[in-house]
Parts: sequence; structure tokens; C-alpha cells
Amino acid sequence: MNDDNSLPLVTVRALAYNHAPYIRKCLDGFIMQKTDFKFEVIVHDDCSTDGTIEILKEYAAKYPDIIKPIFEIENQWNKHDGTIGRIMNKYTKGKYIAWCECDDYWIDPYKLQKQVDILENNPDVQLVYTGFQTVDEKGNAIQIPYYVRNAKKSRSGKQFSKLICSNYIQTLTVCGRHSMKLDEESINSPGADYDWSIFLYASLKGDLFYLKDITGCYRINPNGMMISKAKQTTNAMKTIFEYYATLYNDKYASNDDWSECMITKYTIALRALDIFKKDKKLMNEFFKKNKIYIFYALLAFPHFFCQLIGKLFNKFISQK
Repeated sequence: MNDDNSLPLVTVRALAYNHAPYIRKCLDGFIMQKTDFKFEVIVHDDCSTDGTIEILKEYAAKYPDIIKPIFEIENQWNKHDGTIGRIMNKYTKGKYIAWCECDDYWIDPYKLQKQVDILENNPDVQLVYTGFQTVDEKGNAIQIPYYVRNAKKSRSGKQFSKLICSNYIQTLTVCGRHSMKLDEESINSPGADYDWSIFLYASLKGDLFYLKDITGCYRINPNGMMISKAKQTTNAMKTIFEYYATLYNDKYASNDDWSECMITKYTIALRALDIFKKDKKLMNEFFKKNKIYIFYALLAFPHFFCQLIGKLFNKFISQK
């Protein structure tokens, strides 16, 4: 637990921007948490114009020890310079951090307690993530094949070689150690406040723990940040991938046994061929900077050859 009992053990970080139709559900999910420790919720509002600010002020007045909003006078996200992350870091006091954007919400009143218990009792675990339900704009449960597949990938233990291929962890389900956000490698990472970057760094530093309990709902919102800023997000993902592929080879590969190391490097090479396939310049720069992955990329050619033969065979069969 925190040495200073006056400080919250957990800081929940929530981002709000024009979330008036959804934010009450989100804030209620925070308020209902039943814990044997103090926690705070830092809600950063990025100049909403739809009534979100008024709702936040209402909850802050009613629950001043929990809901602590930050109101901007100009939009910070559009600066694209990490300002929001620096602001949130300044106000984060907890030993542990949980995340939830304000169009998503929690449904398990013991979510934080379950996750903190795991973190307190397992020092090698860097973060705990859980199951979740996808819902539409109105909050109706829906099944999205992409997220169903992601749920099947979820595991406990070492996860870097799997996470470097795709981010199957949903941010609203996560609670992790604040200390990993303070490491220089984490602070200096590109896209340091993108969830995938946070999860990748955690998976380099230790184990992840998957709790199957469904603790929250992820809203499929066509106006959400990741959808509305798809091109910017894609470019950020490429930069994050390159940073962590390089960091793994330069520093962390030596921590793995030889078989795990080879599997991870082979996986990274495969992912590099895929993620940079439409940008040969970036691909050449990546392999020039990380020459070791050229060897593993060459090993991947039989994999792609077999895929091609399979596609040709299936096409031939379908035409008969």
C-alpha cells in the first residue's frame, strides 16, 4: 500500500471531449467502486461544447474526494505534442493507474479492488487487464468479430511477443503500476500516452495478468478519438512498433531464453514486413537500423510462400 495514507492508492485517468450523452454512465461506474483504499478520478476535459463540462462540475461538487476534473481553455489533443499526457502525469498521485475514456464505462463495483489485490500480491505483474463487453452508442450489447478474436488472445504471463503483433488489451479494463510510467524509456517513447505503447512497455518490464471477469463496456462510437483520427493513429502505431522492436533487440532480448528470443524476433520481423508493406522507404529504414531482423525476415519467406500457394489452391478449387 502507499506509505502516505493521505494519498490515493489508485488514480483513474479519464479523458472527456463532447461526451455529454455518455459521461454520466462513466462517472457512475467510478463512483460505485467498492474498495478498502482511497482512489481518485482525474477527468481531463478538452474544451467540450456539448454540456460535458456542466455534468463534470455537478459530479465534482457531489463527490469532491473522488471526481477531480481538469478544464482546458483551448483544445490540447490537436497540438499532437503529448501535452495531455504531461498534464495527466502532473496530477497522478496513485501507486497504481487505471484508465477509462468517458464514452466507456465500468460495470463491476469490485473492478479496482480485484486488480489492486493482484498487483499488491504479485510484484512481477506490471498490469492487470480484464474481459469486457462491446456495446453500441445506446449501450446495447453487440458482438464485434475483431474484439471476440482479441478476447481469445488474452493471457497472463509474458506477452510482449504477442502484443507487438496486435493490441488485444482494451484500455478501460487496465490497472497498472504508476512506476512504469516514470521510467525514462517509457517517458521518452514515441506515443507514450497511446495505450499500446503503455502495454508494450509493461510487457517488457514484467508479466501481465488477465482476469476473465467482464468489468466494463467498450462503446463502439463512430465519433471516438481512435476512429476519427484513424490516419494519425496508424502513423503513431508504426512509430511505436519501431521503437519497441529496437528497444527489445538492444536491451531486453538478453533477458529471454534463446527460444523465446528467437520466436519474438521472428514475430517482429513478420510484423515489420506487414506493417511497412505499403511504405518501402520506412521498411528499408527499419531493417537498416535493425539488421538482425533481416535474418528473421528471410526465414519468413517460406511462410509467405506457403500462404501464396494456399490462396492459389483455394482459388483453383473455387473455380472448379
